[in-house]
Amino acid sequence: MAGAGTSEGYDALLAALRRLVRAVDDYRREIIDELDLGLAEFLTITELMLKAPLRAIDVQARTGLAQGSVTALLDRLEQRGLIARDRPPQNKRTLSITLTPAGRELGERIREPVYRTFGELVAGAAIGDPTLLAADLTRIADAITQGQMSLPERTH
Repeated sequence: MAGAGTSEGYDALLAALRRLVRAVDDYRREIIDELDLGLAEFLTITELMLKAPLRAIDVQARTGLAQGSVTALLDRLEQRGLIARDRPPQNKRTLSITLTPAGRELGERIREPVYRTFGELVAGAAIGDPTLLAADLTRIADAITQGQMSLPERTH
């Protein structure tokens, strides 16, 4: 059994995380195919379920799309009746993007099986509290994103 803090323990953890990333990515592709969505559409709907309203620049940051592609994405979602774009009275220069009732219903269809399954899986985990697990994973992801992880030295 690989011990905590040993190279075997870290190897096992990194292998498990790689498997988790692949499994989540595969599961996301299945959802996208099942619901006839594109990846950017899926990401936008799930982000709006977490935090709404969003601005177009927020959608751009969360999807990685260029500004023109975000406009086309929002046009598609609006044509499907999944989002609404409004100009808030306090700032007429910005667009506020929210889910319509149909968009929220689609978001719930995405979220419900995920929450149910994750709830069952996390309940059996060593850390049974999803909030603690999320905090630990977020802290690690933030450290990697902010460049706090060293890169291997280059050999010349």
